[in-house]
Amino acid sequence: MYWDIHCHADRLTEDEMEEAVKRKVVVGAVAMDMESARKMLRLKERYPENIRVFLGIHPEVEGSQEEAEEMLNLIEKRRDLLDGIGEVGIPYFYMEGKSSEERKAIKKRGAELLERFVETAARYDLPLNLHVVGDDVGIVLPILEGYGIRGALFHWYEGGDEHLKRLVDAGHFISVSPEIVTNQHYFDFVKGIPLERLLLESDAPCPYGEERGVPTMIFQVAESLAEYHGIEVEKLLRIAGENTLKYLRAGE
Repeated sequence: MYWDIHCHADRLTEDEMEEAVKRKVVVGAVAMDMESARKMLRLKERYPENIRVFLGIHPEVEGSQEEAEEMLNLIEKRRDLLDGIGEVGIPYFYMEGKSSEERKAIKKRGAELLERFVETAARYDLPLNLHVVGDDVGIVLPILEGYGIRGALFHWYEGGDEHLKRLVDAGHFISVSPEIVTNQHYFDFVKGIPLERLLLESDAPCPYGEERGVPTMIFQVAESLAEYHGIEVEKLLRIAGENTLKYLRAGE
């Protein structure tokens, strides 16, 4: 089996999901909100071997406090079907046009909500699938450290060398998206990720150039990374797969 550890599976077509199954790709399905969470749980019933469910409220979704509480309650109720918490993190992209004070308030609320999900992850020993951009590492790492969490996943993360070192030193993982095929700046950052900390993702159906993202794009990511590291593609896929199992704490 191969692994796409971060994907919005509820937005895939049936054909796209079936192609992933055909090519033995296990999909880490992350929630955005309650609607996507419910769809994810239905997908888990249909594809029990090819879906790993992560529930949370996406930080770029301006949901209500009531919806956040509803999600936390759903996590409590459906713990038996869960593989992790996500996609959760710190708001970043939707803050264009906001004043400095508004940004600070949004980040503060985001950090407070994230801590609720981190506390839940710590209580149930569940992996975290995180949306964190650039300098926001400085907000998130103290929260994780406060709950003794190592081995969280920073999906599609890109930042400075110092931030990368902090993530690696803290024992966290970073997943690499197909953006490396279309964005040289991102690929240059990815080259610094140690192989033992690297996972693969599609973030499907996020588009790459003019192409719609799908789970099987992880093979393109693996080819690019294998070429850079001078190893066979299957070896790269095996390393990423072993890292994913460590992240999911399989066999513990």
